[in-house]
Parts: sequence; structure tokens; C-alpha cells
Amino acid sequence: MHALQSTGPDRASWQDRVKTGKLGEHRPEDIVSACRRLDPDKDERLLGQLMSHIGVLATRYLAKRINRNRPNGGKDALENVQSQMFAAILDPDAADGFGYETAFYPKLRQRLIDELRRDDKRRERYEPFSEDDEGEDIVPADRLSLNPEETAIMFDVIQRLPDEKRKAFLLRRAGFDYVSERADVPTIASMLKRSDKTVRTWVAEAEKLIRQELGVKT
Repeated sequence: MHALQSTGPDRASWQDRVKTGKLGEHRPEDIVSACRRLDPDKDERLLGQLMSHIGVLATRYLAKRINRNRPNGGKDALENVQSQMFAAILDPDAADGFGYETAFYPKLRQRLIDELRRDDKRRERYEPFSEDDEGEDIVPADRLSLNPEETAIMFDVIQRLPDEKRKAFLLRRAGFDYVSERADVPTIASMLKRSDKTVRTWVAEAEKLIRQELGVKT
């Protein structure tokens, strides 16, 4: 593999940024660009440090957008996307490498959607739905009516919600009631220590925002 023509901060500058812990001040696109232009033989240590930083950024992004109900908590999907990303960045001829260099998070999101779609196809092929007492299929909790792309959009929206509103929405999605006549039953209102009206409003607002992002008429 041949290193691409060097652009941006030079090797010494990147070494200084690693040493002083200032990589976080740079866009991931700039760091990917540096990785694709370093000599893998002469700059093995620096390349490893930069790639490690990119890996941390990717892990944080992906972990927030993968349903934990997937097999192995979604770790397999995350690792597949990340390993494919590393390979693309290090391959000077890879179209995805240029994609990560141009728009890091949009490209990462695209590849996550592709991986989730492949994973869903594999599961549909090898893991049939279970049946209830009447022989009807039971759809698992993470097999909602959303496709992988819509699921990724939904998780993007959820992450942007204020903390309490996000908790209310996720608790409701997990099956908790807003309130209960029984004091010993945990509810959204009791867990968040807010009124029934408040938590209902939060959930309704979150659902409305998600529908808008998905292009669903409210």
C-alpha cells in the first residue's frame, strides 16, 4: 500500500497533538485524512495512535444507535462496522476511505444501516419467530415496524432529547405505565418524580418529533 500525498498538518504536528492530548480538537475527517497519508511502515506508531482515536469516536457513535436487544447486545454489529471502517481507511483505493475522509459520521451511519439490514436478513432466515398459544407469530421487541434506516433515525432523535424527556420516552417504550393505582408498581411518573401530565407530555412530544423526522404525518 502506498501512502497518499500528504496534506494538512505534517507528521510532527500530528505527533505533537497526540502527545499533548489535542486530537479531540480536530474533526474526525482531518484525522482520517492524516491516516490515509501516513506511511504505514515508517509511521506505524503514529498511525496506530490516530486510528485508535478514530476507533473510540466510532464506538461512541455506533453504541448509541444499536438496539441492545440485538444478539450479543449489538456488539457484533458494532465490531463489524468498525473493522470495515478501519480496512477502508487504510486502503488508498477504497471508495469508503474517501467517504470517511469527506464526511465521517454520515458514512459511518450509512455503513451501520447496511450492517443492520444484513443482520436482520440473517435473523429472519435462521431465527423464525416464536409462537403464542394460538400458533400466531410473536414479533420480538426489537423487530418493530421500522426498517434499519428508520431505526437509526429514531435513535438519532432520541439522543438529542433532553435527559428527562429521553428517559420518559424510553421507559414508555420499555412498557412502563404512566401511573398506577398501586403504590408498589413502578411507573414513569414515580421513577422520574414528575406528574402524570408532565410525563405524558414529554412522551407525546418525543413521539411527534420522531414521526416528523421519519416523514410520518401526525
